Amino acid sequence: MSDPKPTAAAFPNEMQTLSDFQAFHSWLDQKKGWNEDLNYLTVLLTGELGEVAQVVKKINWRVELITAGAAATPADAETPAVAATPAVAETLAGAASQASARAAALAEYRAALGSELADCLAYLCKIANRSGVDLHQAYVQKMAYNVQRVWVGPDHPKDETR
Repeated sequence: MSDPKPTAAAFPNEMQTLSDFQAFHSWLDQKKGWNEDLNYLTVLLTGELGEVAQVVKKINWRVELITAGAAATPADAETPAVAATPAVAETLAGAASQASARAAALAEYRAALGSELADCLAYLCKIANRSGVDLHQAYVQKMAYNVQRVWVGPDHPKDETR
């Protein structure tokens, strides 16, 4: 089952930029009367990040099965089977290397991962709205800083600029 494609009329703006996304969520929250408490939104974002982790776990599990020569769906009762199309089944059957196994697993779970990432983005927009942060501006500023930043090691960033 695929998600319905929204029409342009469903949105109050063009939905092209982070600013558009933030404006949309202000509009939607007001229209629906949703809870705007910053702490509550942060808890909801954390829950969505957990759902992203669950999908990534399924991707890794699938890679292990493919590289072991199996193409079965997880037997875990909490893990619904992902309907494999003939193309996915063919890719799974032919996946021999780790890279091709990863590509096959990502293809199988891409829609689920995208849906959970979209939920995370929605909550980031809501949190930014409630705290008065312009996400576009904050992102550009932070990335400009990161371009100049020097990391000493992969696990321990050091806050020095070049």
